[in-house]
Amino acid sequence: MKIEIDENINKLFLIGNGFDLAHKLNTRYSDFINYIWENEKEYFIKTVNNQQNSFREFIYKGELLSLTIPVSHRINPVFYFDEIENSYNYFKKHFINVPLMNISSEDTGIEFSVNNIFIKNISEKSSLLNWVDIEEEYYSELKHCLNSKNADDIKNLNIDFDNMRSLLKNYLSLKANKKIILIPGIIDKIKNIIQPELVAGNNKLNNNVCILFLNFNYTNTVKLYIEYFRNIIPQVIDNNNIHGELNNVNNPIIFGYGDELDEDHKKIENINDKHYLENEKSVNYAKTPNYRNLLKFINTQQFDVYIMGHSCGKSDRTLLNSIFKHKNCKTIKSFYYINEKGIDDQDDRIMNLYLNFKDKSLFRAKVIDKTNCEPLVN
Repeated sequence: MKIEIDENINKLFLIGNGFDLAHKLNTRYSDFINYIWENEKEYFIKTVNNQQNSFREFIYKGELLSLTIPVSHRINPVFYFDEIENSYNYFKKHFINVPLMNISSEDTGIEFSVNNIFIKNISEKSSLLNWVDIEEEYYSELKHCLNSKNADDIKNLNIDFDNMRSLLKNYLSLKANKKIILIPGIIDKIKNIIQPELVAGNNKLNNNVCILFLNFNYTNTVKLYIEYFRNIIPQVIDNNNIHGELNNVNNPIIFGYGDELDEDHKKIENINDKHYLENEKSVNYAKTPNYRNLLKFINTQQFDVYIMGHSCGKSDRTLLNSIFKHKNCKTIKSFYYINEKGIDDQDDRIMNLYLNFKDKSLFRAKVIDKTNCEPLVN
């Protein structure tokens, strides 16, 4: 049975990273991790080129690694130019797992260090699985710090995380400069939701409802669609960059953890150490009016939720739970992704949605079944 769209209910679109990926932006965390290690490799090889004929010690200080080799232990730099391995695997092969080609650094004066342990850990996981959720990994490391006897562990983790966040902002700023072309199929899907009269060719347009695009991305890809629809329909369309925007001091990016439903979260609250709360999303939501503006929208009247590109993972569970359990939330429809082998990810999305509900009866009542859902891009 086809689910009919209620034209008199507000529409809330949740825009996640899959929306950017549909527009060919390389904004996966794994893309970012590969990028920073490729930059490290290029800088390392450049340093070798500049110093290989020097009679002084070899010194390398990069963003992610540092290496010092005395003159008496200079290593043939041929292997430095190995192009077979790329990204993190290049350094993993030569330094991290087999330090300095099995040359012991004991009593030799050789010094090697990883400058950012958190990046090393997520890089290792990404190289094994081809993906990683940085926010979830940070929260996992945060919980490990709870059991540590070293009070500096949480401070060092936050320093590493802050440095990584700066690198991520620089990376996404580069990607955001790419020219975005609107996808006709996505235009049609949004149009059919917010103004089905346009699809039917009816000139009588419904202007009694409001539309909110809740953008979880740091890019403004969705803004192009908002501007497009503002020019053709009379309804109020708002954009809420709930996690901030790149290069906007008035709306800084929020990047951290947001799972207050997790059983271990109470331990974080009880430890009474502000370092554990630096990257708590709820704390950072209080820095801008974005969250309160979202509450105003969902408190106003009934609304339907349409998920475009958001995985609904645990790192946003606090916010999503506030939306999904709300009495005004009537239905939740998720658009899914189909890979090159024809396999879709809707089952994973449904399972993630399930974890966002404490009351499972609400999950069963509100989430639209797969047969009534469709891919974001055909």
